[in-house]
Amino acid sequence: MSKSYRGIFGAVFILSQRLLCAAAVFLIYYYCYAILGMELFGKYNLESCCKNTSVASKFIPSSDEHYYLLSFRDLISSLVTLFVLTVGSNWDNIMNGHAYTVSKWSRLYFVTYFFTTLLLLSIVVASALDIFLCRITYKQKVGKIEG
Repeated sequence: MSKSYRGIFGAVFILSQRLLCAAAVFLIYYYCYAILGMELFGKYNLESCCKNTSVASKFIPSSDEHYYLLSFRDLISSLVTLFVLTVGSNWDNIMNGHAYTVSKWSRLYFVTYFFTTLLLLSIVVASALDIFLCRITYKQKVGKIEG
């Protein structure tokens, strides 16, 4: 195996250990927001909600878009809803559906979730880049000493 591949695999090994910690943080983060979402929005049914609004067509069961299924009724559906929000799949429609059904203040829940997710993902990416940068500078210093 060449030296460059050895350096990459070494960095991936170190990164996998840190990613396990980051995954644990994300699971706790998802769980906390899922429980909070179940407390705030669990009793509301989004089926055929939002009448006479811009998102009404997306919450009708007969439509092709099934946003009414993305709710906080139980833990599993809450985690699925949070994952859909994480990947950014029309998160504004989900947010507006809950805002029209519950209260305009429910947008605060979704916006804080969105920005804290961006913050956590940025920290994970920054730590991955830091590991690769440390490996590169270490290899350069060792190369200068040996050479």
